[in-house]
Amino acid sequence: MMDIYQLKGMDLMCRKLLGGKMIGVLAVLLVLAMVVGVAEEERADASGQWTYVVEDGGATITGYLEESVDDLVIPSELDGYAVTAIGNEAFQNRYFTSVTIPNSVTHIGKMAFCNASGFSNMTILNSVTSIGEWAFYGCDLTNVSIPASVTYILGNIFELCPLEYIEVAADNPVYEQVGGVLFDKQHGVLIAYPSARKQALYAIPEGVLRIGEYAFSNCNGLEGVIIPGTVVGVDDCAFLKCKSLTDVTISEGTTHIGYLSFAECVSLTSVTFPASVASISYVPFSGCSDELTLSVIEGSYAEQFAEENDIPYTYSKGSDVVPVQSSSLERGREALDAGAYEDALGIFEAALTEHPDVAAYHGGRGEALLYLRRYEETVISLNTAIELDPTIDSYYNIRGVAFHELQKYDEAIVDYTRAIEIDPNNAMYFAIRGKAYRQLKD
Repeated sequence: MMDIYQLKGMDLMCRKLLGGKMIGVLAVLLVLAMVVGVAEEERADASGQWTYVVEDGGATITGYLEESVDDLVIPSELDGYAVTAIGNEAFQNRYFTSVTIPNSVTHIGKMAFCNASGFSNMTILNSVTSIGEWAFYGCDLTNVSIPASVTYILGNIFELCPLEYIEVAADNPVYEQVGGVLFDKQHGVLIAYPSARKQALYAIPEGVLRIGEYAFSNCNGLEGVIIPGTVVGVDDCAFLKCKSLTDVTISEGTTHIGYLSFAECVSLTSVTFPASVASISYVPFSGCSDELTLSVIEGSYAEQFAEENDIPYTYSKGSDVVPVQSSSLERGREALDAGAYEDALGIFEAALTEHPDVAAYHGGRGEALLYLRRYEETVISLNTAIELDPTIDSYYNIRGVAFHELQKYDEAIVDYTRAIEIDPNNAMYFAIRGKAYRQLKD
């Protein structure tokens, strides 16, 4: 039986190649020939270790002939040809304890390291400019950084990797990370949410325009997500197989929900739709919980979709679509910015009674306590925030300041250092860490 990835792949191939029309076998073959082209002849290098093809005057490595090798060191040259690319599926399902890629490589192909295991770190050098679809799918990667040179990434290349954080060079012109989540900043696309990230509720940042294909696929730590109104579309398979996801809130402004977008989210019980959604593609909730209920606006397209697909639904008011979590966070931040620290503390504590697993509320509470000079309580609150989401630099900074005020300089330095590791461009972190070092010596 085909799995859901094969089903989607066949469906998209048919739609792209056939345009939804039935055509003859000869025509299909002609289209495929035009798309695929004539393949270069694969050859073995003089050492008998590598296979490759010659493309555009350079060598594209297609495989490694030896049965096993602990440390994969890809050569920079084969038989006089510079190695410029790692081909599609070149090292799929292989085992390596480490991988070294030469600085001659500019492209890493589709599924190049798909389900390869054994190595947890990979350095992508500044020579690489493009990375193909599912290049590192299912690898054991726990640490990776995207350099400034990479300007083309096709989809969620890190799906099913045990990553909690995706690093991106600060001077990359196309991509950025926000809290360890990968975004295409030129086009406003959320590309990849780290599969092993431990955060129950994630509020997608305002300003994001689209959630990319497979962006959250197989993120099993995610229980709730808030989609802001700036997101116009949720792409195909965006939340595929998020097994712990229970609640989704879609805000007014979103218009399109893609094919298989929430398929096989087996715990999903509640999705709130705004009136603005005007297009919902085929089987977005295939394989979801039998207890799934949609919350819709009366007379909306979402109500029509629910009726046509026999999905239980309830009516909500338009104001219900705006998530309480988002408004509480905004009100708390506004109170902090205004210097109303007691008010901010009250807002965050009230929010925590309903949503005790939201890291941002614990972080906001801790910040309010810091301004109120209740330093021991600040540390306790930030301990919880960091446990829920260890990827936010400001949490370490706030806790570091509390330790600093308690004259626990060693602990403060550890937290400042972690904040710097997450955001190395924040000069303030370096300054206050330097002060802590000086006071420790005194």
